[in-house]
Amino acid sequence: MAKRLKTEDNGKTRKAFIFSLDAFVALSVILVTIYALFALVSTPKPYYTSFEQTYDFSRDTLIALEHSDDAQYGNMLSAVAAGRESTIELYVDPAIPKQYGYRFEFYNTTSEEWHVIYDTATDSADPLRNREYRKMKASAQTIVFSDVPGSPSDENLFGYISCDGDATPCDMPEPLFDPGDSAIGIIRLTVYI
Repeated sequence: MAKRLKTEDNGKTRKAFIFSLDAFVALSVILVTIYALFALVSTPKPYYTSFEQTYDFSRDTLIALEHSDDAQYGNMLSAVAAGRESTIELYVDPAIPKQYGYRFEFYNTTSEEWHVIYDTATDSADPLRNREYRKMKASAQTIVFSDVPGSPSDENLFGYISCDGDATPCDMPEPLFDPGDSAIGIIRLTVYI
């Protein structure tokens, strides 16, 4: 009977050793898999720096336009949203290098549609500017208050018409000033290479 107990203990020891070895191998496989996933995620992609630079161009250009003054529209971002291409030619073209192309789009909240304001792909004035999206593109967007100015009037809007020569005011005359259109929307600048 003593021999029999000895062989039973030896079998349990072998089973425990195999079970421990199996658990250790499983844990090792899990740790190697997690390490491999972290290595894949944390390894920078070959175009990551170019992508980051592309995004910086679009974001910084929008910030610069938003914080610059324009006598007619308030700031240059509103002028771009209104479609004034001279602002784009004077201030955006020098800010974005020639190897990049770019596109301005405006989302009008009243019509709920995106409208392309300007795209270098359709402009043939600059033959050195990139016109095709090949590798990557990055967009930045901001809210813009776009005012399209109306035509000013020579008449005084704050005057009144007196009735029969006395000081009793009558109805205001119809204003001859067209206040223009104003829209709140989102302007998006997409820079691509």
